Amino acid sequence: MSTPAIFELIDNDEYGHHGDALRWLAAYYGGPLSIATGYLGLDGLDTLAQAAEGKHARLLIGRPRPGRR
Repeated sequence: MSTPAIFELIDNDEYGHHGDALRWLAAYYGGPLSIATGYLGLDGLDTLAQAAEGKHARLLIGRPRPGRR
């Protein structure tokens, strides 16, 4: 039997910065990480890589609207 999935919804109001939330997720959950976000900068990608080191991680990033950076 498989372990049920655990979901967390994280926003800036509760954790302050996305990097803090990513580090918390990686420390709190022992298994693989599946993360969905609307935007991820290079600093965030670096933080995710460091926080998830040694773990399997999946990342889903939203598609920007045309004409937006």
